Amino acid sequence: MRLALLPLLLALLASPARGDVIAAGAGTDLGATTEDSPRLPPTRLALDAAVADARESSEPADDPPSSPPPERSGSLLATGLAIFPGILVPGLGQLALGERDAALRFLAADVAALSMLFAGLATQSASGGSGELAPSFLLQVNAGISLLSTLWLADVLGSARGTAGWPEPSRRGDSLALAVGYTGLFGSPLAVGHGAHAELDLRVGRLTFEPSFAALSGGHLDARARATLALWRRSGSANRFGLAAGAGWRRFADDGFSVAGAELLADLAVDLGLLSRTLRHAALVGRLGAGVDAFDWDGQSFADGDALPRLVLEVGLEVPVTRRFDVELFYRLRKDELPGGVIVPGLFDSFLGFVEAQGRCRVSERWAIVGGARIGNGVMPWLAVESQLY
Repeated sequence: MRLALLPLLLALLASPARGDVIAAGAGTDLGATTEDSPRLPPTRLALDAAVADARESSEPADDPPSSPPPERSGSLLATGLAIFPGILVPGLGQLALGERDAALRFLAADVAALSMLFAGLATQSASGGSGELAPSFLLQVNAGISLLSTLWLADVLGSARGTAGWPEPSRRGDSLALAVGYTGLFGSPLAVGHGAHAELDLRVGRLTFEPSFAALSGGHLDARARATLALWRRSGSANRFGLAAGAGWRRFADDGFSVAGAELLADLAVDLGLLSRTLRHAALVGRLGAGVDAFDWDGQSFADGDALPRLVLEVGLEVPVTRRFDVELFYRLRKDELPGGVIVPGLFDSFLGFVEAQGRCRVSERWAIVGGARIGNGVMPWLAVESQLY
């Protein structure tokens, strides 16, 4: 075998003779020759060609550039499917738009919310409504209900909007705004009627301070304040995280008592673009914390009464509909604010919170109109004019 390969080896190692040579340049015919150039033996040419072919075949081919997914407009069909049966089968609106991956993410999120709801109901049933376990199953049930309703509304809004998403949320810099307007309470067992309220909004750096005062007929006074520190915010996104502390005092003169309280909350907002590109810049907002209330009945001071703990949970949507108009839709589990939670006698006595919708329309650089309503153990609408003081 070795003797048979000897002529090939000698041919490869031999010095090339002077004469015509086959030029191997790009775009040059293999039969072309030039004078005074070395001629490569045929065996060497065959070997070089085989090596070149092997290198070309071993080099990975460049992947063709992937095209972005097509843009899709919102549709009445997708919106209708998101409303019903989307309330039963989550993500149908996204699926109707052709956003299959988003529909699957909605389905996974709803399964998690349903699991939370049923886990809370199972805990309540197994414990017989134990007071010691009440914070646990109250949190699970209310969080599950609020997440299910919020995700459903998000699917409806995203299906109506399409893949264009929503405007990037604007963040006000250092400023001071004052809102003054009307508020009232209807259909409540409390002896509270019409009145007025005022609220300041002071922003300095990462700190927001919001004191407010309301006076309604029936001898109801409400003074409270909240300070929020933004610990983290992501530019160009609705993502944020912060801590909030609040305190308040309420007086129900016709009912003969007052309430003072304080609370500490964690504030988290997640850009819903994580679920679907139809919801970019819309935010799922969650606030969770605890507070304490002390009651002062006429003829009895705060010091003589017991301080009662309370759980605070708020889950909702923040949607910048346009550059000038934004909307907030929230479910609030709070026992310290009017109109109080929804009561279903014999089923959810003082178990649920209330629903709140609020809109803000900027009519100029300095002026805005703010309005909304709460629905719980009564209906509480309000409307105010806001002025940017600086």
